[in-house]
Amino acid sequence: MYIVVSRWEALPGKWSEFEATGKKMRAAIRTWPEVEMVHGVRISEDAVFAIIGYKTEADYQRLIQAENGPFQQLAQQHNIESIAKWVWSERGEASE
Repeated sequence: MYIVVSRWEALPGKWSEFEATGKKMRAAIRTWPEVEMVHGVRISEDAVFAIIGYKTEADYQRLIQAENGPFQQLAQQHNIESIAKWVWSERGEASE
């Protein structure tokens, strides 16, 4: 499994909207057949880690990194950039 941990931060005064939108987006991502795991972890007053496991790195690239791919469309649909900012991501193969 290819794991990606991303830090997202709510914009000032947008936590409630960010939290609700994050739940909707994670629910949508869970329906993608290439995704094996989705978790949101609140790490501070205004930030979360999004932890997502993909079957392969190629699946991640196609779903998340592709220009106008599924994640870009989902983010636009929910207007995520108006309520939060992506800070960083770490990626790698899961080890047993």
